[in-house]
Amino acid sequence: MPDLPTLPAAPIPAPDRIPSLDILRGVAVLGSTGSIGTSTLKVADDLPDRLRIVGMAAGGNSELLLEQTLKYQPAAISITDPAKANELQT
Repeated sequence: MPDLPTLPAAPIPAPDRIPSLDILRGVAVLGSTGSIGTSTLKVADDLPDRLRIVGMAAGGNSELLLEQTLKYQPAAISITDPAKANELQT
């Protein structure tokens, strides 16, 4: 078996160059009405000083997407079904 080349170790950034964890980050949640999406929103609920929901997309559950939109007030939402998109606009 041939020897594999050894890659150099990545440099460790200086402490003042490491991104701060206390910065508010905007998050877009794709599939916000599904199980992973709703879990992600629960995490955002637990970290309101770190995460802000700025966008959400859903497949077809317009009722839950509407509830989420009213709660999180994202800048943009999307839903797959054009008819349901029209319902949400009214």
